[in-house]
Amino acid sequence: MAAGVAIGRVLSVSMVSERPHRGVTCLFRDSRWKSSRLKRRLPQILAWLAARFVVLALLGRALFGSTATALIVAGVGTVAIVLGSVVYADTVWSDRPSGRRRFLIVGLWAVTVGGLGALLTHLVWHPRLSATIVAGLVLTLLSGAVYAQQSQRMIGSLQMTLSIVRVSTPDEARAVIADCTRALSGRKLAADRRAITELNRARARVLLALGLGYGHELQEALDTLRRTIEDPALDPVIAVLAADDLVNAMSLAAEQTRDPQGYAEAQNLFASCLRRAKELDLEKLDLEVRLLSHRAQFYLFLARDDITYAKRALDTQQEAVQQATTPSAADLAQLGLMLSWGPPLVSEGRTAEAIALCRKAVTLDRGDETRLSLATCLCNAAERGGPEAEARLAEAGVLLRRLARRKGPIGLRARALLIEYGFEA
Repeated sequence: MAAGVAIGRVLSVSMVSERPHRGVTCLFRDSRWKSSRLKRRLPQILAWLAARFVVLALLGRALFGSTATALIVAGVGTVAIVLGSVVYADTVWSDRPSGRRRFLIVGLWAVTVGGLGALLTHLVWHPRLSATIVAGLVLTLLSGAVYAQQSQRMIGSLQMTLSIVRVSTPDEARAVIADCTRALSGRKLAADRRAITELNRARARVLLALGLGYGHELQEALDTLRRTIEDPALDPVIAVLAADDLVNAMSLAAEQTRDPQGYAEAQNLFASCLRRAKELDLEKLDLEVRLLSHRAQFYLFLARDDITYAKRALDTQQEAVQQATTPSAADLAQLGLMLSWGPPLVSEGRTAEAIALCRKAVTLDRGDETRLSLATCLCNAAERGGPEAEARLAEAGVLLRRLARRKGPIGLRARALLIEYGFEA
């Protein structure tokens, strides 16, 4: 197998396999709870819920004349309020666009308003039970319709100021840009929340430019993203997460432009953010390992034009796997792909180790990315011949046919391998 072809295959799989690192994701989840007002105001929230329960119980007692029924009504009403509040809080702190959860929030709050309105209507005007039910349904529909119109502005804009939102499609990127613009123009924000909002908008613009191939807009968006990450008002923990995403974005941009300068600068910025975030347990979160993985990927990119970088890429990826507390599926798959290169890049006799690493990655994460890595590894191994070559190629064919039905880069890469090896799709 030609060295350039082998490196190109590994790099093409890596380009479609960029996913949030476990340590970075855990870092964000921990930090958003530690910094949230919800944690600081938990006693007040519990007191407010207890007061609501008492009010609902008194209303239910006045309406039904039964203490047991009143407690049931108060319990159901309080649970609906708690559930709505939890879903709302989880949505505005989520790292994914609100989407369908917004409709659940609207439904829960509408039912709560409708139920409370029905109780008050019956208590004040004493209509028949059927009329009370109709009044409750009408209030539910009206409040739901009104809140549904306002929810995107309220939930989406608030989410942009609190959370780093991940987007994966151009439509999601456009929605995030609109929400961020609305949040920045609608009210005065604290410096840290403004920085997060600017960061979300810059990241969405980068993804939109990458997806649509807008070279000029891409460079402007990347420059804005870089400046935002370096903003001293931005929480160092958030900066680490954003810098990790910037490296991934720059790797994709480098594929389009073939210019490694921005890619290298993004890695240096990620390292700088790690140094700024002194309160983080870098070893526990494997963030230093993440930096090594980024560097291995960068050397792999350079190896397409200078084969001497291939050995450096392999050594750096091995170091990342060895230093990790628990190696991630992505790092194991990447190392397995590199070992499947074979001579002259890798010494003979490591084919079985390469396949074993990719199989272990699939057991840890049965996603399409790791399956594509295993299929590519099997193809590389089969190309060098041997008694198991035919069986390995057959197994790769089964995996690739399944992956070829997927949309996006995974499906495109799988179909390309099917054509390259003469499989029937």
